[in-house]
Amino acid sequence: MVLLVFFSFLAMVILLILFWVYERANARQDLSGYVAESASALDESSALLPLASTETTITTVGELCRKLKIFITTWNMGDTTPGDTNLAPLFQPLKIQDNDWDIIVIGTQECSYKPRTGFLTCEADWVDRVNRAVASSCPSSTYVTLEYQSLRESIRMVILVKQELRPHISNLKISSYSTTVPLFWRKGAVGCSMTIYDFTSVCFVNSHLAAHQESTAARNDECKQILRELRLGNVNYDAGNQFSHCFFFGDLNYRLDTTWHDAVAYLNRNEITYLHHRDQLYTEQRRGNALALFQEPGGQPPAFAPTFKVKRGTTNVYDQKRTPSWCDRILWKSLPDCVGNITPLTYESNERILTSDHLSVLAAFELTLPLLNTIVPLWPQHVFSFILSDIEISVDLTQPKPQQLLQIMSPSTSRSSSAPEKLNPRLIVSGPILAVEPIKSAPLQNVTSTATWTEL
Repeated sequence: MVLLVFFSFLAMVILLILFWVYERANARQDLSGYVAESASALDESSALLPLASTETTITTVGELCRKLKIFITTWNMGDTTPGDTNLAPLFQPLKIQDNDWDIIVIGTQECSYKPRTGFLTCEADWVDRVNRAVASSCPSSTYVTLEYQSLRESIRMVILVKQELRPHISNLKISSYSTTVPLFWRKGAVGCSMTIYDFTSVCFVNSHLAAHQESTAARNDECKQILRELRLGNVNYDAGNQFSHCFFFGDLNYRLDTTWHDAVAYLNRNEITYLHHRDQLYTEQRRGNALALFQEPGGQPPAFAPTFKVKRGTTNVYDQKRTPSWCDRILWKSLPDCVGNITPLTYESNERILTSDHLSVLAAFELTLPLLNTIVPLWPQHVFSFILSDIEISVDLTQPKPQQLLQIMSPSTSRSSSAPEKLNPRLIVSGPILAVEPIKSAPLQNVTSTATWTEL
């Protein structure tokens, strides 16, 4: 009787082992359906493609990376109505022949005027004007208003995005912060943060800082206050230290530490570099007192002439009551692993709209966004994470760059944005504990190579 029980138990153990081996063999067979291909074969499509399978239909959606263009303009309107002015030039740079933007951001200061008939508030009137101007200047695309925000009747920000991009934007938040007492509320900032294609977070901050030549220290302090107090993203962190890319712009009011006569004399001689070293913001950044890790396109103060204080209706006639200055600025900061994912395209002043004592300033950027590869997996109850590094596929990874994270999941699973620890160049699959060894021949030239699956 004892022997019968012993052999029955032994048979059960053997059956369980055989069943486990069978399941593992099926898992390896199914996983062998994935191959890694080169950039030339992929032609900027997915890095992981399934081979034909008779058991499961697998759909691949998306690409490894996508290019996205952001356009930002800032304008202190001087509390003057635009009237019948054509605002389309606000969104049309002259240095580059491009007006096809994925995201358009316009920040205004002193934007308070009597609205047109049919609009109850200045804000509603301005949002309508912006939408009409964008439709006129960018006729090849359809834009929708993603968000708009105002601080009292002065500081405003309107964000438009291409209609097809809107479904790919999440975690949208807006906030405002006043740096002055509530009775006035003319200085401060409005901000907006979002996540684009799951892995890239972006923040826009439109600010109007303290005025006057002697208020440098106050402006420095306001920069810190704004980034600290805006309730964007994770509210426990400074807005300048949590987003992939943070754009800080507006009428920052930093002046030139020189006289009106000296400034005009150097401008007339086109000796703009001398004025750069008199620029308060440039000086305070180098001292680490304000926006220390932010930068402007070109890595230095603007190459265009100062945008304040011009006589209305002119482009280069400066009011002698104020020293000509680069009050209107656009800066950005990227997290260390995102620095290589942004390229400035242009940075210029706009001399075509002259209703204010400030000229507007515009900048354009191209972002490289790592994307999710969404695949209906063979194991619908698990989330599979892949790390891809230093392998030439659909983007140029021949030089050492931050690893790209791809998320492979079923529609019913939740998305995870936390990247695993840095690993040597290889593909890692978590779920069934398997790994793919790196392809030895790189870059591949129109060759498909099947990776070998090995147990960790």
